Amino acid sequence: MRTQQRLAGKRALITGSGTGIGREVALEFARQGADVVLHFAHSSEGAMSAVAEIEAMGHRAAALKANFADVDDVVALADGAIDFLGGIDCLVNNAGVTFNKPFLKVTREQFQTAYDINIRGQFFLTQRVVEDMLVHGGGVICNMTSVHGVAGAPEHSVYAGTKGAIIAYTRSLAVELAHKGIRVNAIAPGMVPV
Repeated sequence: MRTQQRLAGKRALITGSGTGIGREVALEFARQGADVVLHFAHSSEGAMSAVAEIEAMGHRAAALKANFADVDDVVALADGAIDFLGGIDCLVNNAGVTFNKPFLKVTREQFQTAYDINIRGQFFLTQRVVEDMLVHGGGVICNMTSVHGVAGAPEHSVYAGTKGAIIAYTRSLAVELAHKGIRVNAIAPGMVPV
């Protein structure tokens, strides 16, 4: 017997959902009854196979490509998801990049890329989604950060900085949006087997 679907009728956008944590989050949202837009940055294979699984569950699903280093691209992703779903109730900000490099070896380009993708792109995507949530009476945002945002590790200075920024901005956004019916939280996973 199937358990009650806690997200029946909800509409979700899951970023970075072509592989790993994001793909499984998207599938679980569908298992719980939600219609889902999956975002991918490079290969569409994982996202498209998840779309097929979600549709087989009887839910609507789409896979949309966006480059998180380009703010116009992430705003277009939000608009595409809103158009497909008719609004967004749940946003999971999972997209991001990581790399390990000694502090003295980090280039300006690497630093810029990490901050553009991990925090800047997420920030402006969320801004557009919140505009939609306010029209529809609220929603839920979950930002994926990392244990590296709160604990030091060698050769993670750039990555840890972006994840710490996500934690700080999540706290502020949670306070700012709570009275508007939007709940904002963060999850900080550790190592995940692939």
